[in-house]
Amino acid sequence: MRTPLGPNPITILSIAIGIGAGFLFSRGTAWTAFGGALAYLLACLLDECDGHIARAKNLSSRLGEWLDMIGDYVTDLSLFSGIALGMSHHGHGPNELWIVWSVCFLGLTLHFFVTLIEKKRGF
Repeated sequence: MRTPLGPNPITILSIAIGIGAGFLFSRGTAWTAFGGALAYLLACLLDECDGHIARAKNLSSRLGEWLDMIGDYVTDLSLFSGIALGMSHHGHGPNELWIVWSVCFLGLTLHFFVTLIEKKRGF
């Protein structure tokens, strides 16, 4: 755990990379989708690390918990929006995009509420 960064800066870095992943997916090419997938993987790894670092260095805080939860939501929203926008570059009609975005939004909302419930229970 010898890292100069605390958990909150790592969370913010994870959010920024997650937003970048959504942007890459929104470009709609195979290479940018590949880059978006790698960026999302990195964002997920950093998101996992922040909690471990907070516990190991005894730096857990309510701010960090909420920042982590909001960060997950923002990252997921960026990812799903980017995928839908990327699809729009390939001639998919509004009905297809509406279905994809609706399913993504449902997943996003469920993820948010499951995370909220887990945090209330102390997981």
